[in-house]
Amino acid sequence: MLHRLQWRKRGRPIAATSQLRNDFRCVALRASLAAWLTALLLALGGQTAPAQPPIGAPPTRPTGAAAGASVARPPVPPQRPPTPPRRQAGAGPAVPLPVTPEARRAPPPGLAARLASQAEPFQNGAPAAGLEARLRELEQQFDEQRFQLEVLQQEIQAERQAKQAAEQRAAQAAAAQQAAKDNGYVVGSNLGMNGAWNNGMTFESPNKDFWFHIGGRTQLDGVWLQAPGNSLNGAGGAGSQDAVDFRRARLRAEGTLYEVIDWCVEYNFVGSVNLNPATPANVGNIANIPTPTDLWWNFRQVPLLGNLTVGNIKEPFGLEHLESSRFLDFMERSYNQDAFIAPSNNGFAPGILTWNFAESRRWTYALGLFKNTFFTPFAYGVGNGGYAADGRFTFVPYYDRASNGRYLWHVGVGGSWRENQDGLIRYRARGALRNGPNALDPIFADTGVYRSHAEGILVPETAIVMGPWLFQAEYAATWATQSLTAANVPVGTTFYDGYYVEALYFLTGEHRLYDYQKGLFGRVIPFENAVFVRRPGGRPIFMTGAWQVGVRYNVLDLNNKAFNGGRLTNITLGLNWFLNPNMKLQWNVTLTHRDGQNNTADGNVYGFGMRLAHDF
Repeated sequence: MLHRLQWRKRGRPIAATSQLRNDFRCVALRASLAAWLTALLLALGGQTAPAQPPIGAPPTRPTGAAAGASVARPPVPPQRPPTPPRRQAGAGPAVPLPVTPEARRAPPPGLAARLASQAEPFQNGAPAAGLEARLRELEQQFDEQRFQLEVLQQEIQAERQAKQAAEQRAAQAAAAQQAAKDNGYVVGSNLGMNGAWNNGMTFESPNKDFWFHIGGRTQLDGVWLQAPGNSLNGAGGAGSQDAVDFRRARLRAEGTLYEVIDWCVEYNFVGSVNLNPATPANVGNIANIPTPTDLWWNFRQVPLLGNLTVGNIKEPFGLEHLESSRFLDFMERSYNQDAFIAPSNNGFAPGILTWNFAESRRWTYALGLFKNTFFTPFAYGVGNGGYAADGRFTFVPYYDRASNGRYLWHVGVGGSWRENQDGLIRYRARGALRNGPNALDPIFADTGVYRSHAEGILVPETAIVMGPWLFQAEYAATWATQSLTAANVPVGTTFYDGYYVEALYFLTGEHRLYDYQKGLFGRVIPFENAVFVRRPGGRPIFMTGAWQVGVRYNVLDLNNKAFNGGRLTNITLGLNWFLNPNMKLQWNVTLTHRDGQNNTADGNVYGFGMRLAHDF
């Protein structure tokens, strides 16, 4: 069968294809043309070609009356070929009779008779009536066969050319791949983008030259405070009133350009200001305004430096300060954030930062120079001097790679030395729960604004992850040099400090993921997402999500020399329910003992808060 044939071409066997079938068709057409040409020549000579038996059929010859009827006058009497000897049963092998030379020269039986019958009309001078028609028919068939042969030749040639073109393209592609391998991939040569959900909608090019993510975060808070006696005297703002408000509402876009440039643009839309600073803030004189947070470009693979970031950036010191507000263990950070690390600028400042990490996941470093924007969150600083030099170094003495950091120990230290903006400084802290927009939050401890030349901050940190357990602690100390009282009385360097320790435990067994490139903790991925639905049969399905409990002890002391800003001691109990990697519910219960500034207040403040948070 044709489909089972094997063909050998250029020294290797290949399966029969359409080209092989076309070759067979050409051979058959050539044979047919040859047969028609032979018949034509015989017809022109007054003869007809003997009928050809089918391929593989045994030869036949006319016998008896049929053979004699077509012979009018045979020129040579046919001679019967010698009859082969018959073999009798039990006899020996048959001996063939000799063939005479005349028998070899004699035409086969019947052929002479047919030739004579074709030649008879010409001998009588009367050509056959249908000879010319037969001749024209043979010529037409010959032309058709020749046309079909030419068509097949053209098809074969076209197939050969197509095959050669395909082989040429394959060779060119292989050469291009080899050249790309030898010379390196050209960044930006493949601009296709594919979208996927990776805890947010992201788009990425095949070679990761380009990456894009658009997202944001929303945090809706409800807070209830109780302040018996005079425990909130002098705190201002909303006092102990109940509040429901959006703590954060940010939109963010970030990405990568040409493999080595990262960028980020983020704005918070629920920042608030007092429209009339001459009067205390109240519900009637505050307004929400958008404020920038992350606005920067990062250049990767910078020689000797690693990464170089320029723009409005978080200053690099403080573990919980650098962790995103999306991943906070409690509803609010500790007093260190509010009093020392990000007092009035939301923790962001315009500057330049270099940072890098070890592939061994053991250490990170960050160094930066910033414009000190102590009193404004709007990403600008105006005035002579007022610069800040910051840095942070982290080290991981132990990291369990097999469990992807389920067991680790993190230590670090960060600090800053800065010229005070306009030669002024202030230390203050709001409560562990915020009952309103930031302009309405009561101030629990406050030194007030006073003159100082420069400030130094030191923040050591540590954290231990032991499976579902997380233990974390930070201490912050600050020195304000050349301090003056409100009466311009020099008091030298003033010193304030604060610390917190906390412990958290996952009831469902998860652990905090560690970002070894930044030396921070990140997103919680539940073992299963929270689901509560009913099947068509009515049976409920409940999946738990991730549950975490925690406790934090926090102390802040703003009393030193001539300044009595107050002392705060706080205990916060927390319960976190992670519905999925992008959404969580938080409940906090707080107890704060307040020694108010200038001894104007003393007592406990009780609070309860809950938050619904979503980021994407």
